[in-house]
Amino acid sequence: MAPFVFTGAYSNTQVGYTVGGGWEYAFANHWSVRLEYLYYGFGSSTAPPGTLSAADSTKVTNSVQTVDVGVNFRF
Repeated sequence: MAPFVFTGAYSNTQVGYTVGGGWEYAFANHWSVRLEYLYYGFGSSTAPPGTLSAADSTKVTNSVQTVDVGVNFRF
Protein backbone atom coordinates (compact mmCIF):
# COMPACT_ATOMS: atom_id res chain seq x y z
CA MET A 1 0.00 0.00 0.00
CA ALA A 2 1.30 3.48 -0.87
CA PRO A 3 2.06 5.70 2.16
CA PHE A 4 0.45 8.77 0.56
CA VAL A 5 -2.86 8.38 -1.24
CA PHE A 6 -4.29 11.71 -2.39
CA THR A 7 -8.05 11.55 -2.63
CA GLY A 8 -9.04 15.20 -2.51
CA ALA A 9 -8.03 18.77 -1.85
CA TYR A 10 -7.67 20.82 1.31
CA SER A 11 -7.52 24.59 1.64
CA ASN A 12 -6.89 26.68 4.74
CA THR A 13 -5.80 30.31 5.19
CA GLN A 14 -3.01 30.79 7.74
CA VAL A 15 -1.59 33.95 9.32
CA GLY A 16 2.08 33.79 10.21
CA TYR A 17 5.32 35.55 10.94
CA THR A 18 8.82 35.96 9.52
CA VAL A 19 12.11 36.21 11.40
CA GLY A 20 15.63 36.27 10.05
CA GLY A 21 18.93 37.99 9.79
CA GLY A 22 21.64 38.86 7.36
CA TRP A 23 25.27 39.79 6.92
CA GLU A 24 27.05 41.85 4.25
CA TYR A 25 30.77 42.44 3.80
CA ALA A 26 32.39 44.94 1.41
CA PHE A 27 35.65 43.42 0.18
CA ALA A 28 36.52 46.09 -2.44
CA ASN A 29 35.41 49.63 -3.40
CA HIS A 30 32.34 48.55 -5.39
CA TRP A 31 31.98 44.87 -4.41
CA SER A 32 30.32 43.11 -1.48
CA VAL A 33 29.04 39.66 -0.57
CA ARG A 34 25.90 38.97 1.43
CA LEU A 35 24.14 36.16 3.27
CA GLU A 36 20.54 36.22 4.50
CA TYR A 37 18.41 33.66 6.39
CA LEU A 38 14.62 33.85 6.76
CA TYR A 39 12.17 31.62 8.60
CA TYR A 40 8.47 31.86 7.69
CA GLY A 41 6.14 30.27 10.26
CA PHE A 42 2.45 29.76 9.52
CA GLY A 43 1.46 27.39 12.33
CA SER A 44 -0.18 24.06 11.67
CA SER A 45 -3.59 22.82 10.63
CA THR A 46 -5.37 19.48 10.55
CA ALA A 47 -7.04 18.24 7.39
CA PRO A 48 -10.20 16.22 7.97
CA PRO A 49 -10.11 12.45 7.30
CA GLY A 50 -10.32 11.54 3.63
CA THR A 51 -9.15 14.87 2.16
CA LEU A 52 -5.36 14.34 1.93
CA SER A 53 -5.20 10.61 2.60
CA ALA A 54 -7.45 7.67 3.05
CA ALA A 55 -6.30 7.35 6.66
CA ASP A 56 -7.19 9.44 9.70
CA SER A 57 -6.89 13.21 9.81
CA THR A 58 -3.57 14.64 8.64
CA LYS A 59 -1.64 17.32 10.57
CA VAL A 60 0.16 19.76 8.27
CA THR A 61 2.93 22.04 9.60
CA ASN A 62 3.39 25.10 7.40
CA SER A 63 6.87 26.62 7.53
CA VAL A 64 9.56 27.65 5.05
CA GLN A 65 13.26 28.33 5.57
CA THR A 66 15.32 30.21 2.98
CA VAL A 67 19.00 31.09 2.62
CA ASP A 68 20.02 33.78 0.14
CA VAL A 69 23.65 34.31 -0.90
CA GLY A 70 24.74 37.06 -3.27
CA VAL A 71 27.55 39.14 -4.70
CA ASN A 72 26.79 42.84 -5.23
CA PHE A 73 28.41 45.43 -7.49
CA ARG A 74 27.65 49.08 -6.74
CA PHE A 75 27.83 51.57 -9.60
